Amino acid sequence: MSRVDLLVKARDNLSVKFMEFTRIASKKKSKYALFFEGEDEKYYSVRINSIRPDIARY
Repeated sequence: MSRVDLLVKARDNLSVKFMEFTRIASKKKSKYALFFEGEDEKYYSVRINSIRPDIARY
């Protein structure tokens, strides 16, 4: 596999996507991002939605 092929494949890596997200999100100082891992979403999303129902989910 060539160096170019390795770099093209690496751009779909989750850590690369997270870094892209942090660069975009850092430009919007009044925005927040919440990440949940595994089963935590079931617990926290209900609580956050009850406090801030206006927050968009993606």
